Amino acid sequence: MRMSCENVIKLAIPAIRAAIAGQLIANYHFTQTEIANYLGVTQSAVSKYANNRYSEDINSLKEAVERKGAEKEVIDMIISGKSTMAVSKKIDSIATSKLIFNEASKLA
Repeated sequence: MRMSCENVIKLAIPAIRAAIAGQLIANYHFTQTEIANYLGVTQSAVSKYANNRYSEDINSLKEAVERKGAEKEVIDMIISGKSTMAVSKKIDSIATSKLIFNEASKLA
């Protein structure tokens, strides 16, 4: 059974955000509040991402995102000070890319 497009996106966006948050905390010493501001989510959402408190499907997709390096461009955008809107658009673009969409659709 294949997942609907909406369900794929519901997995992909949090997985991408989790990959971004984890690297910004570990490698660039961003605070959860700073990350929340860039990603347009609450600090508590970033805390969930940072502490791996999300579904197994999101965790599996996060690992796929990281294996493919899909989050790196967004991290570069954040580090270089791009706007929250630009970051959000890039995350949406990655979530709907064939690469990530295909990975997410396997999680049915």
